[in-house]
Amino acid sequence: MPEIPEEAVQAAAEVLERREFGDKTFAGYARAALTAAAPLIAEQARREVAEEIRKLAQWEFSGGFANLFAFQARHERLAHVETTQLSMAFRALADEIEGDARGSR
Repeated sequence: MPEIPEEAVQAAAEVLERREFGDKTFAGYARAALTAAAPLIAEQARREVAEEIRKLAQWEFSGGFANLFAFQARHERLAHVETTQLSMAFRALADEIEGDARGSR
């Protein structure tokens, strides 16, 4: 079972406890609970994707840009791109995915 944020579980539970649904079927209950939980689950997924992208772009003292070099090797069309530029682009992409276009990282 995937990891579901506690906030999402609580949001779904609150909807069910307050009986905030018009359709009195199991599908209606499920739809109401999922509608409350979906934004919180999506937020967690965006954070996880952004973290994985940052791992690609991360400089390691022991291996340099080893993750990024391996990624470039798997994608020939990126072979000509300078590693530092690619790293900065990945970091900016991760910020965008998280909804933080300020470039704080």
